Amino acid sequence: MSRQSKFVRADLHIHSYGEFGSYDVIDTTNTPNAIVDKAIEKGISIISITDHNEVNNCYEAIKYAADKDILVIPGIEVTTTQGHLLLYFEDFANLRNFHSTLNVSIDKETTTQGIIECLDNAQRFGGFGVLAHIELDSGFEKMIGRFGPQIENIFKHPNLLGLEISSKSSVSRFTSDDDSADRKALINLRRQELDLEQDYELPKFMSSDSHTLEKLGKNAEGEHRLTRIKVDKLDFSAFKIAVINHESRIRLEDMIPDNRPIIEYVEFEGGILDDLKIELSPNLTCIIGSRGAGKSTMIESIKSCIGISSAARVIDSDVWPQTIKLKYSDEANNITEFQRDKNSTNQNLTDSVNGITKVDIESYGQGETAETIQHSDTNPNVLITFLDEFLLIDHLKNAESELINEIRANQSELKHRRLELISLPDTIKALTNEQKKLESLKKEKAGELVEYQNALLRERQIR
Repeated sequence: MSRQSKFVRADLHIHSYGEFGSYDVIDTTNTPNAIVDKAIEKGISIISITDHNEVNNCYEAIKYAADKDILVIPGIEVTTTQGHLLLYFEDFANLRNFHSTLNVSIDKETTTQGIIECLDNAQRFGGFGVLAHIELDSGFEKMIGRFGPQIENIFKHPNLLGLEISSKSSVSRFTSDDDSADRKALINLRRQELDLEQDYELPKFMSSDSHTLEKLGKNAEGEHRLTRIKVDKLDFSAFKIAVINHESRIRLEDMIPDNRPIIEYVEFEGGILDDLKIELSPNLTCIIGSRGAGKSTMIESIKSCIGISSAARVIDSDVWPQTIKLKYSDEANNITEFQRDKNSTNQNLTDSVNGITKVDIESYGQGETAETIQHSDTNPNVLITFLDEFLLIDHLKNAESELINEIRANQSELKHRRLELISLPDTIKALTNEQKKLESLKKEKAGELVEYQNALLRERQIR
């Protein structure tokens, strides 16, 4: 049975060589067939040959890939008067029909169409658009040169479904986190114009924009980290669904680990689950059964086999399996096989000496959640503690502790300053009196000094 949707690697901006390829590609090995073979070699499952204002090499790649485990999406990069625009279509016929609407120069370097016109025409033929390398000189922002109605109309267009970036440092462009107020205003305008959620963002794509066979599958920094797309099958419909529902289906590889940890399967010998093997989906596994069918037994079996302690009564009971085996794959795709025998502890069968004996997972049995709900009315801390387990808040607790210490130190200092403030009027009054005394003393001393000087003069006169 299908294990449902999975993330696959994609390179959606590739140029090819030849009469019907991109005018600026000089790598003679960079043919449509070679591109398909190289993509498969590099583990890329979805590609699109998007030549400058040309489409026929894309057709050659689609034909060549027909019996291979790869999806070639019909595409084109249009050199519009307002910047480069990527367009994708369900089949080559629609791409060809769109291409016929373009007024392409003889040297194939330019067209007379703007972005809005291309988005409109692509929509007529079931295609959609992605603004190409938005931070580069050939991107729409720098080509148009100023924020205003031209850019606003582009961002309001419903057939614009994504933005391509060349660097991970551009991931916040045209989002609520953008440093530019103008760009932030544009995404807000799109939300308002198209009645979208307030947290809606246009998906970001990173592709190779390769002009040589060697560059295929690499980003601008030369790393094999582009875009992953979550699909249940390799076809255009699944691809477009992923783009529309991009929040959970489009990921920049720079932002995610190469793999994510999963429990691949668990199998049982003896007990209520005897001779049962369950392959767990990397996405969602739903366990349904009547009361007493063994749902809780299976969940507690998984927990005990990977070293998670539990006080559940079913553990090592009459219905408990004699042997539980489990296969776990970590972030680095390292495989570990665990086993737990009844009335015993779990074992790492892969590496019994240096291997791990515990896999930390979030797990909440029905007994735990029921107890939480039952006691939360009388003791809200029970619910708070339960909810805190879903969050990584240790660093926040440490920061809170530091702030509390600072507040206590400030309270002591504040008390000292308050006492000083209370005594300030008396201090000012005393200071004023002392200043008056000083002035009076200065006058007295000044008089004595004059008398002394006069006496000296008289004495000199007598001499």
